[in-house]
Amino acid sequence: MSGFLPLVLTLSQTRMATLLIILLVVVVLAIFMAQPDDPSLPDPQDPTEDNPPPAVPDIPATQIMVAVAENTPEHDPDQAWPTEQTSAVTGEPASEQPPELLEPTSEDNSSEPMPDPPSDDLPAQQSNIPLEQPQPDPYQLGNQLLETKNYPQAIAVYSEVIRQHPDHAEALNNRANAYYGSGNYQQAITDYTTAIAINPAFTKAYYNRGNTYYAVQQYQQALADFSRAIELNPKYAEAYNNRGSTHLALKAYQEAVDDYDTALDINPKFVEVYNNIGNVYFQLKKFDEAIDHYNQALAILPNQPVAYNNRGNAYFALADYPRAIQDYDQALSLQPDYAEAYFNRGLTHRRLSNYDAAGKDMNQALQLAKQQGKIALLHELNAAMQN
Repeated sequence: MSGFLPLVLTLSQTRMATLLIILLVVVVLAIFMAQPDDPSLPDPQDPTEDNPPPAVPDIPATQIMVAVAENTPEHDPDQAWPTEQTSAVTGEPASEQPPELLEPTSEDNSSEPMPDPPSDDLPAQQSNIPLEQPQPDPYQLGNQLLETKNYPQAIAVYSEVIRQHPDHAEALNNRANAYYGSGNYQQAITDYTTAIAINPAFTKAYYNRGNTYYAVQQYQQALADFSRAIELNPKYAEAYNNRGSTHLALKAYQEAVDDYDTALDINPKFVEVYNNIGNVYFQLKKFDEAIDHYNQALAILPNQPVAYNNRGNAYFALADYPRAIQDYDQALSLQPDYAEAYFNRGLTHRRLSNYDAAGKDMNQALQLAKQQGKIALLHELNAAMQN
């Protein structure tokens, strides 16, 4: 028995130690589980907690483009002025009367004529076979098409001539005239420039390119070309007239009159020049002098609707409304689709309180301006009809 007892005691002690360890582990776990949550950590279930949303990249807001109407001055009917057929909208009543510019000229005499087809020096043989009709010279055919204003066909024919003869300056000049007539001014300038490069003394090409620069309102280039044409031909009255018109567009009035006077020295019957000098005096508000020059233009060529319209404008400026209406009537009898004359007569009727007649003329001018694509006149009409 004495040997058994120590063994029992030893086993009992081992069991007690194991139980104590287990008990200790249980106590520690119980204490750990009983600890409160860390107050510094937010509770995702707590609705009172201020949780900022996750960050997003800064994207600029889309800007909405709003169309803003331009600030245009009001049109006072008591300040309305008559307009010539290509007057510009300046934000004020139209009073400008642009000069007449001569159209580009065609060059019919080629310095390098098209070669004739080869022929044999043999006696003609009689034959019952009908002879073929001779084909027209392509260059001359292009000229004929140009004269009839068949611009697309003229361009096609001249292009074939130029393909076969790239240094044919006259064909280039005339194709440029066809481009000018069809409104393709940039291509016209290109062809005139090429023609001048081939023949630097080509007077008409300088003159024609000057007209085209004038048409696109590149007045300094137009002045340079007209001046070069005058250097090459000091008696070129048309070039003096058109250079004067360019000075007038730049409001260089004295230079314009000087060129117009020179044109008249060369050709005293140059009717467009008298009209243009009248336009200068009109711009200078010397209306009596303007009327004198319009009278001279009409004395040389009585059937000029533009001169009647312009003289009517001068009478309008002098408040001589009955005479103004007479001139507008005459202009319309010569050119029934003269939109500007309808507009001017409408303004004059309104000055005379003839509102029914004024309304009819304004509506007719509006319809014609739309048909003819006259944007500037449409602006003036819209402004006048709103008052």
